[in-house]
Amino acid sequence: MRISCPAFKVYLESVDREDAEAIAEYSNDYEIASNVPNMPFPYTIEHAVSFVEFAELRCTEKVDFHMSVRLKGGEFIGMCAIANIDSTNMRADIGYWIGRRHWEKGYGKEAVRLMLHFAFETLRLNRICAKVLVGNERSIRLLGALGFKKEGTAREEVFHMGKFMDDDSFGIVRSEYADNARISVEGYG
Repeated sequence: MRISCPAFKVYLESVDREDAEAIAEYSNDYEIASNVPNMPFPYTIEHAVSFVEFAELRCTEKVDFHMSVRLKGGEFIGMCAIANIDSTNMRADIGYWIGRRHWEKGYGKEAVRLMLHFAFETLRLNRICAKVLVGNERSIRLLGALGFKKEGTAREEVFHMGKFMDDDSFGIVRSEYADNARISVEGYG
């Protein structure tokens, strides 16, 4: 599966076994691992292979869609996912990370815009939630720029990197997405 927009520098594509080496390389960065709950550190190729197998199964079952983020030339630069799809309540969670050398270029924002379009327009969901570890200012800014609203902080919700951490919750609903020109995706396909 591929999600793209001609005007964007990135596209999303189903993750596959060929991505394992790049996933391991980027995920073995403490700055990334410290901001992604449940991501082991150090991160090995075995972790990456196991993750890819899990992602492929979940996509087949249509429970999650873990997509590789790629530059137009095909280079893998990160991950973006819609997970925990709840068709009864028409909601899901979104998560993402971009490799350090690709930060501050707008790639994460484009990836999340593509995934939101997929979630709202293809999956017909009504609500997308994002959880961000307190202190991950880059992610908080990205979500704010795309119209997500902070909905609260869960104290010591996540045990990660050997300690309990607070988790900020953000959300966006279909009507906010539809009314927000900043996140429209013209030429999506």
